[in-house]
Amino acid sequence: LSLHGALPICVVWPLEAPIGYAGQLAAEVQAERREAALGLTLADCEFYHSIDLPTGETIDGPWDLRGREAEYLGGIELDGRTVLELGPATGHLTFWMEQLGAAVTGFEVGYDRTVDVIPANGPDVESFRQSIMDTVRRVNNTWWYSHLAHKSDARMVYGDIYELPTDIGSYDVGVFGAILLHLERPLRALASAAAVASEALVVCEPVGSIDGADPDAWMRPLPTGTENLTGWWHLSPAAVVEMLSAVGFGNTETTVHTQLYHPGHNMAQDAVEVDMFTVVGRPT
Repeated sequence: LSLHGALPICVVWPLEAPIGYAGQLAAEVQAERREAALGLTLADCEFYHSIDLPTGETIDGPWDLRGREAEYLGGIELDGRTVLELGPATGHLTFWMEQLGAAVTGFEVGYDRTVDVIPANGPDVESFRQSIMDTVRRVNNTWWYSHLAHKSDARMVYGDIYELPTDIGSYDVGVFGAILLHLERPLRALASAAAVASEALVVCEPVGSIDGADPDAWMRPLPTGTENLTGWWHLSPAAVVEMLSAVGFGNTETTVHTQLYHPGHNMAQDAVEVDMFTVVGRPT
């Protein structure tokens, strides 16, 4: 991907990924990434979450989870837990979990991997891929910008969600915060996390237009438009339950809650309440 290494970004993703995406958790690598983030300004960032920083800054993003984080995460116990957060975006949940006593490692797409893009007819898919990875870069910068403000100990690694870094280690909890809908192979991603999580997998998704209490397991393609080629699925809670069961986390609890969202990521639009569901799966 020609974007890699071509722009002044906080985290440089070389074309040559490390074998097995390994080595990223080394203290010196994490220190280098923190050092690279020191020069970040708000102009380098695109905030996905609204976030209150210890500096006194409040920065608005299209998703505002403040005050509803516990519901979003299904009430999971966090104190003393190690957490692998897949797709943390701006990192509001990262630093909230850390403040409750969790040791958090974030995982994001990067290096030679890009987000999953629907191969639709008509749009210039490659141009869209370049554009969306530039957005990912800017959102990733917000994680590091916030990381520095919080004086966080959270770690960040990059690679392929379907084949996690070979040395990523083991965790008590894996968190999927509204990312399954963006994945071509959500079951495969859950299986990757299940291989390194021992206590629980937490999956939050939008309910969409279907009643969150729908007992049927279904996964339906989202309408394909020319503006967003990264939204793949509507998933029912029962479908997530079935997938968690398939990867060995079939002892599940499902809850429904609402979160605040500016429609279309348009901050000029008033925030609305969005119905969400969370499934916490524990080993069967």
